[in-house]
Amino acid sequence: MEGLSKILNQIVASASDSRSAYVAELAKGIAENVAQYDRAVFDNCSRVEAGDALAELAEAVSALSAASVKGDLDVFKGDLLDRYWRLHTIFRETRYRDQTL
Repeated sequence: MEGLSKILNQIVASASDSRSAYVAELAKGIAENVAQYDRAVFDNCSRVEAGDALAELAEAVSALSAASVKGDLDVFKGDLLDRYWRLHTIFRETRYRDQTL
């Protein structure tokens, strides 16, 4: 879960540095959910709270993903978003549901 937190924080940092006001605004909203996710994982060790935070993040990150494929909004280097979606999917899989954070 530390890996997912790191990627989420990199997404926020990259989006916050964007020249696009739209992407920077999305980053502000995402930053609050990332903080919620971090508290759930590192402070509360709650898979339920972390899952709730990820569910709220999914729509905003989807919007960032869509914006990032447009040439002038391309703010993410490498496979940052791909890594996020891969880890997000793993976290949501039921076979990992009973594992502790």
